[in-house]
Amino acid sequence: MRTVRRAATATASVVAMTAGLVMALGPAAFADGATPAATDSVVQILGINDFHGRIQANGQEAGAAVLAGAVNDLRGENPNTVFAAAGDLIGASTFESFIAHDKPTIDALNAAGLQVSAVGNHEFDQGYDDLVNRVMAPYDADTNPYGGAAWQYIGANVKFRDSGDPALEPTWVKDFGDIQVGFVGAVTEHLPELVSPAGIADIEVTDIADAVNAEADALKADGVDIVVMLVHEGAPNTDCDSVTDNNNDFGVIVNALDANVDAVVSGHTHLTYNCMVDVPEWSGRPVTQRPVVSAGQYGYNLDQLLFTMTGDQVTGITSNTLALTKQVPDPNDATKLIWVPNYAPDGTVGAIVDAAVAEADELGKAPLGDIAGPFNRAKKADQSENRGGESTLGNLVAEAQRWATESETTGSAQIAFMNPGGLRADMIGNNDEGYPAVLTYKQAATVQPFANTLVNMTLTGAQIKKVLEQQWQPAGASRPILHLGVSDGFTYTYDPAAAQNHHITAMWLNGDPIEPAATYSVTVNSFLAAGGDNFFELANGTNKKDTGQTDLQGMVDYMGANASDTPLPVDNTQRAVGVHFPNGAAGMPGSDVTFDLSSLKLSTGTADDETVTVTLGDSNLGTFEVDNTVGDEPNDEYGTAHVTVTLPDDLSLNETVYLTVTGDTTGTSVQVPLLVGFNDVQQTNPFTDDIYWLVESGIAKGYTDSSFKPLNVVTRQAMAGFIYRTGSDGDDFPDCDAESERVFSDVTVDNPFCGAIEVLAEAGIVHGYGDGTYHPLQTVSRQAMSAYLYRLWSLFSEQSEEGAAPDPVCDPGSPRAFSDVSADNPFCGTIEWMAETGITRGYGDGTFHPLDNMTRQAMAAMLHRFLDGPYVPDVPSAIQPK
Repeated sequence: MRTVRRAATATASVVAMTAGLVMALGPAAFADGATPAATDSVVQILGINDFHGRIQANGQEAGAAVLAGAVNDLRGENPNTVFAAAGDLIGASTFESFIAHDKPTIDALNAAGLQVSAVGNHEFDQGYDDLVNRVMAPYDADTNPYGGAAWQYIGANVKFRDSGDPALEPTWVKDFGDIQVGFVGAVTEHLPELVSPAGIADIEVTDIADAVNAEADALKADGVDIVVMLVHEGAPNTDCDSVTDNNNDFGVIVNALDANVDAVVSGHTHLTYNCMVDVPEWSGRPVTQRPVVSAGQYGYNLDQLLFTMTGDQVTGITSNTLALTKQVPDPNDATKLIWVPNYAPDGTVGAIVDAAVAEADELGKAPLGDIAGPFNRAKKADQSENRGGESTLGNLVAEAQRWATESETTGSAQIAFMNPGGLRADMIGNNDEGYPAVLTYKQAATVQPFANTLVNMTLTGAQIKKVLEQQWQPAGASRPILHLGVSDGFTYTYDPAAAQNHHITAMWLNGDPIEPAATYSVTVNSFLAAGGDNFFELANGTNKKDTGQTDLQGMVDYMGANASDTPLPVDNTQRAVGVHFPNGAAGMPGSDVTFDLSSLKLSTGTADDETVTVTLGDSNLGTFEVDNTVGDEPNDEYGTAHVTVTLPDDLSLNETVYLTVTGDTTGTSVQVPLLVGFNDVQQTNPFTDDIYWLVESGIAKGYTDSSFKPLNVVTRQAMAGFIYRTGSDGDDFPDCDAESERVFSDVTVDNPFCGAIEVLAEAGIVHGYGDGTYHPLQTVSRQAMSAYLYRLWSLFSEQSEEGAAPDPVCDPGSPRAFSDVSADNPFCGTIEWMAETGITRGYGDGTFHPLDNMTRQAMAAMLHRFLDGPYVPDVPSAIQPK
């Protein structure tokens, strides 16, 4: 038996007053300029979202008193009103609410008459238990002094993990007598990423559209006339096309709603939009479009939905965005604009706010120390927050947390990380007279309002790398990158163009490389420690110790120890620098190496590098200009430089060296690993030693772009070049005499291999075709390679003036070295010779693949074994031009 949660029925006097109500809002309140007929009723839904405890008026933030005044006015015009919300009413609050555990916000919204709200992710900041047993539980001065929300929190897609039963009421119904209005709540499906997983360990978040549709269907079956979805999820931008775009989570949800959902009040993305969406199932109805709205954030606006009811049918829907404040000229300075309220503040709520502000002011006045400049969050060009960027504030908080847990009793922390979403304000101090400026307790608390504890753990170097890789968020996450603040002494490089999970290229702690198998002591806040913000690897740390110390207390103590005598300086050094090698992170001795640097600028730092210098050991390889332009993308790629350096000639092949990049103003310094060698020959390649032996022997030189192209096939002319250098002690090819007759008709004098081919032909090592051609660009097979090497060996061995010996043949009665080389193969004898001498080893299944093309890396191995083997006499040169 299903139970519908209903609000109390309106009083008899209200019912009598509202029967057959004619709204007196005037034409401007309705989109089409029409007013309801005298027989119609109008139901008004007022909505907010993402209030975040902004109870005090502050610029465009109207404050709780004006919000309540607006609701009073609008409800006075239409008693058929529900004041509703789409979540995040508390959490990430300003100091006057945060310091009292958001009790002032709860009291203010109670007094404002809030009736129902979806849960948002911030309602779960302290966990499900805190939401249910404090926030939602009745106020009690002794047992629950910080709770008592009188409105109903709803969440249809919030279930108990084990049973699948509802963990919250899914719906709430307001009964206006002849009209029933139902609300279905839902929270973003990304909730597990946004709050501490430990706090919702027993909770499962299910598909929003499925959960809402099921509840909406049931409400309509129970006779509810209007169903409004309150959802803490929102559009990625203010363009109404985005609310039905299947390329974002919200568009998928809206498109999946069934015909029983009459309107959507949304939030989470802090954007203001007022959209009407076609509903095909409503074709033929008086209303064919569904409103999808969001009031933005922080009490900037109120959503207003007006449902015109004719009997029990919705015959009109109008949606409005009502600004709670407006800008007007400053009466004291007409050149400036100030924000003023559009509604008179409510006195009762105003008293609640005033009391909270007074108490917070007293608690927050305590000075913590002086700061030498502002510590800011990363910003985009428009100065909006950029959680994908490194920041002076994020690094400071991380260092404070490392410092606070560096003792043996708290974990001996070596490294600390800080999530950017945990930083809710810039740390600027009382800077009215410039810097240095005093930082107060209130200002520090406003930066970190979540009261997370500090957790120390042990991570391997490989795990730290994985944590850093998780900064690039999975598909569908609310932000593509979340750049962690990093404590002093830890630096790393990354490739911004790399594939997911392959960005991090090097990590260092106090100048020493982070070793994958070594262990390190790492501190993070309790939110991150449980895997919050998709940093799942932090949940796998070992030797975890919750220090019981809050993040705020860590900052208070850090300031006391480091900023009481001298102002705390702003550290403008980058912990992370992007390095992208277009041609691979490698280069040959004496060659030019090009790479691009990014993340050289802290978007809100107090100093920039105009240039960076690149060094290798004591060698200065060059100084390069930095472009410090900041853009609008939510990443850390600002502060760029294009670098081309020439490597010294005396570097050893197949060794990793480290280029040091240093900011000439900030002192940012990172080490960039570079392989001395070919950019496409990895040290894990089984042919690496053979390839570099070939280079050191002068037999191969690679390409001008520092590549070797190990998997490229070898042509007959290229093989002639390799064989010539092998047999002539690495000499360059002889020139072809333009006046002489060519050995092969298709090898002209301008062919760069002409001289080598002609010498090898005279020596009997290479043979042409019956028509007098050589086919220089034809690929070489593995079996042909065996003949080249055998003939060269015969010259080495015999030093015969008659040239190479004839190719041997196989005895049909003798066993074969390889199962796929028969005695009638014309190369059988030379292949058997290669097997006997160890020049070739074939494949693991006993085959040789004689017709496969010869690759450059396999050729390198065969030539290496050939020249280094005991079967080749120590003869300086077997091939010389005659």
